Amino acid sequence: MNDSFYFLAESYNSNEILRSLIKLIPHGSIIDNKLTNFYTKEKARRLKIFYDELANGNIQLTEEVIESDDFIHKYYITLKAVLETRRDEKIQYFARLLKNSESELVNNPTDYYEDFIKVLDDLTYQELFVLKKLKEKEKEFESLQGRRLMIHKRFYRKFKIQLSEEIGITEDEVLSIFIRLGRTGCINLDKNTDQFNQVSDSIATTDFFKKLETLALT
Repeated sequence: MNDSFYFLAESYNSNEILRSLIKLIPHGSIIDNKLTNFYTKEKARRLKIFYDELANGNIQLTEEVIESDDFIHKYYITLKAVLETRRDEKIQYFARLLKNSESELVNNPTDYYEDFIKVLDDLTYQELFVLKKLKEKEKEFESLQGRRLMIHKRFYRKFKIQLSEEIGITEDEVLSIFIRLGRTGCINLDKNTDQFNQVSDSIATTDFFKKLETLALT
């Protein structure tokens, strides 16, 4: 093992699971071909944040799990995303997702885990902020109405104005964020026709996002 990895592994001397994961870091293509200057302080810093979060709380992994081909694949694609991510908060999200990779919410197939990784990797800071605010608004309606409610009509417009003011962008730019989030599968953005044939926009988080939130964002 390279001295840099040996030092990192020694940081978690009391945690055999994390030491085993660190030893799985490849010295081949994923490092040499995809990332230059891997041994820079910044890359080491990102790994430290990642493993610190893995060590935080009860890690839902066993030696048997981490030796499986399925988990090793999940670990490598997560590690790749971590090394290419500059935001510390998102690195922690990736760690939580990996810790929960055996959850029933992932439905076991590796492809589904890859979907979570890809979406989380693609989400920008602004988009994560919008999703957080949308969840808050949904909970507000739930407490008032006792059920999940699509945010629509005047509430939809007020929500756009609120986001426009808080982020410092135009309402059209807020709509662009909504559209991008719709493509990720995190929100539903629809037009609804009421009994008076009036068309109104509506927005709501999806079941996919609720799973992602449970696995990684909370």
